[in-house]
Amino acid sequence: MKNSVLWDLLAVKVTVRFKLPACVGLGSSGAFCVCIATALLQTAGLIPPPTIPTDEEGACTWDDNHLDMIRKWSAAAESLIHGRASGLDAAVCTYG
Repeated sequence: MKNSVLWDLLAVKVTVRFKLPACVGLGSSGAFCVCIATALLQTAGLIPPPTIPTDEEGACTWDDNHLDMIRKWSAAAESLIHGRASGLDAAVCTYG
């Protein structure tokens, strides 16, 4: 197969436990989707680990292209949860 990329398909099981109430407008589903999208994108090798420093304590973030990819995937995931989501929570949770 010329010029093709072969991907190993991964099976992933995620268990999340948190104490934020759901469906009360706190953005918990947006935060959840950003975390899951980021982890899966990084696991798939589509984004690198964060390398851009954000403070003196060593916290890092991604460049704008990678943040936009995280935002888009998390907004799509949130739309699956709610049927139709504005994407605002995903954007706030992605960019801060």
